[in-house]
Amino acid sequence: EQWSKFIKPTGLAGTNKVWTEVSSFYPLNMQRYLNYLIQYPHGCLEQTTSSVFPQLYLDSLVELPEYRKREVARNISKGIERLRTFQLPDGGFSYWPDGTADGNDNSYTGWASNYAGHFLLEAEKRGYHVPPQMLRGWLNYQRGLAQRWTDTGRDSQITQAYRLYVLALANEPELGAMNRMREAPGLDVLAAWQLAAAYKLAGQSGAAETLSRSLSIQTASYTSADGTFGSVIRDRSIILNAMINLGRSKEMLLVAKSISEELNRGSWLSTQSAAFALMSFGKLVQNDTAVEKFSYQIALGAKPARQRSSIKPLLTEQQEGFADAGEKIQIRNVSKNPIFVNVFVEGVQPPGQETDEASGFELSVNYTNTDGTPLDITSLDQGQEFVAKIHVMNRTNEYLRNVALTYAIPSGWELINPRLNSAAAVASAEVDFQDYRDDRVLNYFSIAPHKGVDISIHATAIYPGSYYLPGMSVEPMYDATKFARIKGQKVEVKRK
Repeated sequence: EQWSKFIKPTGLAGTNKVWTEVSSFYPLNMQRYLNYLIQYPHGCLEQTTSSVFPQLYLDSLVELPEYRKREVARNISKGIERLRTFQLPDGGFSYWPDGTADGNDNSYTGWASNYAGHFLLEAEKRGYHVPPQMLRGWLNYQRGLAQRWTDTGRDSQITQAYRLYVLALANEPELGAMNRMREAPGLDVLAAWQLAAAYKLAGQSGAAETLSRSLSIQTASYTSADGTFGSVIRDRSIILNAMINLGRSKEMLLVAKSISEELNRGSWLSTQSAAFALMSFGKLVQNDTAVEKFSYQIALGAKPARQRSSIKPLLTEQQEGFADAGEKIQIRNVSKNPIFVNVFVEGVQPPGQETDEASGFELSVNYTNTDGTPLDITSLDQGQEFVAKIHVMNRTNEYLRNVALTYAIPSGWELINPRLNSAAAVASAEVDFQDYRDDRVLNYFSIAPHKGVDISIHATAIYPGSYYLPGMSVEPMYDATKFARIKGQKVEVKRK
């Protein structure tokens, strides 16, 4: 059959792009979520891992040109190198670079440390260089935690099960800890799936079969910002991965279909959920010999149709020369099986189109001179040093963790990094981590119900001219329902 639709690009001319993604398997919305993971601005241990983990499986999902293969290889190698900045002397990983790990199974540090090591193991298997001492230190740390584990609830169980799975994946199974966990009363279903996969990897097929024989493939609908960053799609992806290890070919297609449906709802996903979903499909395709070549014809407007085909499940391409005013895309399936089509438009919106919005937060900023007197920043003298005093208030009844505040500056200003200038004020003691970049400061913290956090950022007006001060935003990184945004404004720097 044939499908057609008029597509109008979005954003400023020159920044707008139109992509097509055609699949002979379940539709994945891969272009959207892969771009989201790669471009995600924050960089904790979990998000650093999520940005590169699915890229290990890209060549199984989609045909990549040589330049793209080189780009993926660079991204993965850089990801491995960056993870070294999170590793602690005891072999574990901290949640932020140069931070500390508390070793608590209930903390998100424990889950993220499993996750980072899992990526390192898979990367090494695919030929990437992982420093041996880095991997050995992590494995020793994992073994110690596995042996000392005590059951304190669901997050503790699924974190321990994941730890046992990655140890088995490294050919260093902790059978004693696995057997103790197997006998634990009230074992969570997700933990049981992971543990069964660990037994299979450890060569204990009988125990794996007994444990997994009657396990449910249903998962609760939830999203968690704590503990293990869980969600329904993340949990289903873990189950799918376990099924692949266990060889449960019939059931895993049902789980894969449900993941595909979640990916195509168009709703927000955390980095953890998006990465696990793409990873599980990459592994599924690696183990599926039934993927067949597919072909289709595509035409833009009145241009002649082009024949496209692929031996991989997905074919993504940017549609070059797409008219700014929009064009009709026509796709005809010339294969014997159904194909699935997604079209993506992306672009940078013109300045000034943001709006002030808030849900669960209050966000405000006041500007002062260094002596504390109020300052109008719409017109600053060249060389003027000033302070942005930012206040964030949690208006919910929840304790919100992993909150990210992004403060960006116009190109006519320069930030004063307190690490390089002791005269500059530092963030509130409640801030867990600050990431100073050339054009923005990323701040991360937790905030109690109906409490506030105050952050001061120093800057200087440097280059004369008219500029745009970007909008400011705050949101929990694993909960998109709560946020606050302040729209941007025009500012001027006057020559002395």
